[in-house]
Amino acid sequence: MRHKVSNHLGYYISLIAILFLGFLAIQKSPTRELQMIFFLLITFFYVVYGVIHHLLNHKFNAKIMIEYVLIGCLGISIIFFILKGGLGI
Repeated sequence: MRHKVSNHLGYYISLIAILFLGFLAIQKSPTRELQMIFFLLITFFYVVYGVIHHLLNHKFNAKIMIEYVLIGCLGISIIFFILKGGLGI
């Protein structure tokens, strides 16, 4: 397990940096619309980054692509629900 983590450490660090910078941009955004745009960009880069990582280092198939897209859609749905006020309770 440790060997796998050390082989992909650069990928993990760069992914964390991308996500951190994206969330920092969201935090500094003055409007909810701009926050949503930033979150959509973060999600897009997450999906692209995951697909490229699997193309270069692992077996890539449709299941992997669908998994990344569905996780991105789940994240977008959650954030959209939070930014729009949820149930209004």
